[in-house]
Amino acid sequence: MKRSRWVLVTIAVLAAAVLAACGGGSGGDDGDGPLVLGMESSLSGADAAFGEANRDGAQLAVEQANADGGVLEGRQLELQADDDEARPEVAVGICKKYSTRAVAMLTSFSYTSIPCAEVTEGKIPQLAMVATAHDLTEQGNEWIFRIPVPDTRVAADVIDFASEQGYQRIGLIHANDDFGNGGAESIEAAAEEAGLELVAKETFVSGDREFSAQLGSISDADPDVVLSWANFAEAAAIVKQRSNFGLEDVPWIESDGAATPEYVELGGDATTGVMYLSHWSETFDSPVNEEFITAFEEEYGHAPDLFATEGYTAALVAIEAIKEADTDDPQAVRDAIAASELDTPMGTISFDEKGDPNYGTFLVEILGGGEEKVVVGR
Repeated sequence: MKRSRWVLVTIAVLAAAVLAACGGGSGGDDGDGPLVLGMESSLSGADAAFGEANRDGAQLAVEQANADGGVLEGRQLELQADDDEARPEVAVGICKKYSTRAVAMLTSFSYTSIPCAEVTEGKIPQLAMVATAHDLTEQGNEWIFRIPVPDTRVAADVIDFASEQGYQRIGLIHANDDFGNGGAESIEAAAEEAGLELVAKETFVSGDREFSAQLGSISDADPDVVLSWANFAEAAAIVKQRSNFGLEDVPWIESDGAATPEYVELGGDATTGVMYLSHWSETFDSPVNEEFITAFEEEYGHAPDLFATEGYTAALVAIEAIKEADTDDPQAVRDAIAASELDTPMGTISFDEKGDPNYGTFLVEILGGGEEKVVVGR
C-alpha cells in the first residue's frame, strides 16, 4: 500500500531466525541461542501507532512461548523490531537483511503491500500481518501467507450487507494508493455482481485533510450508503466534514483503516453510528480471544486493537509452525504454516491455496462513549 498501506499496515517482518547459521547475530555458534523474530514496522512518525501495536502483540506471543519452554527443545525466541520509517525502500532493506539471515520470516506488509513480496532470497516463509491488497497473494508466491482478510473478500462482505439492507445507490470515497485503489476496485466488482449502482466515486491523496469537493459530489449523487476506504486520520477528517453536506444521516461504512481507537479520538462524536469493517472484534466470543485480551491488558495496561491482535496472531502462527515442523528448516516451517488449523484471537485460522485466511470479516458499529457492537460477524 504506497504510503497508503505502507502507513496503515506497517510492514512487520517477524523472522524466526537462526542467525548463527549465517555467521552472526544472537544465535551463537553452538545453535543454542535464541531464535530471532525480526520485525520490520513503522515505529516512528504518523504511523507509529500501527507499528507499535503490531510489535506489542508479537512481543506478547513471544513472551508467552518462552514462558512455556520455547521451541525446538527449549530454544528461546527473541523479537527484534526494525523501524521502516514508513518508507518502502527502508522496508525492503530490512526485509532483505532478515531474508538472508533467517530460516522463517513473518512479514506484515504495510500500505504498499508489495515491496517485500519480492524479497525471497533463501526462500523464507512470510506472514503478512496487516496487508489487505489482493495483489499480494495473487502473484503465485507460495512463501507468502496473510493474516487479515483480502480486500476482495472484505468488499464482498460489505456489499452483501448493503444489499441485505436494501441499499441500491453506493457512494465511495477512497485514498488514491494501493490500499484505497485495491478496495475500490474490489467494491466496484462486487457491487456490479450484486446489481447495485455506484453513483459516486471520489478519490484523495493520503495526507489530505480537506474533502469539500469530494463530499459535495457524493451529496449531489444522493447515495443510500457511503463507503470510505482510508487511513484512520483521513477517515476521521472526512466523517467530521460530512455534516457540512447533509450526509450525517446517510449510513456510513469505513474500511479496516478505522479499526483503531485513534479514529474515534480524532473523529469525536461524528463517528457515533458509523460502522467499520474489521478482521477482529474485542467482543468476539472465543476463549482464546478472551485470554489474549486479558493477557494483553495485564502486560500493557490497555486493551488491544486490531493491529496488536494481528501482530499477536502472526507471531502465534509462526511459533506454532516451528513447533509443528520441529525444525528451523524454512521449507518445513513454510509447509507447517500452509497446513495450519490453529485457534487464535481472530478465529480458527487456516489458509487457502493462495495463502489467504479462511475466515470472514466483522462489521462493527460505533455506539459512542467507548462502546461498540458487532452488527455482522462470526
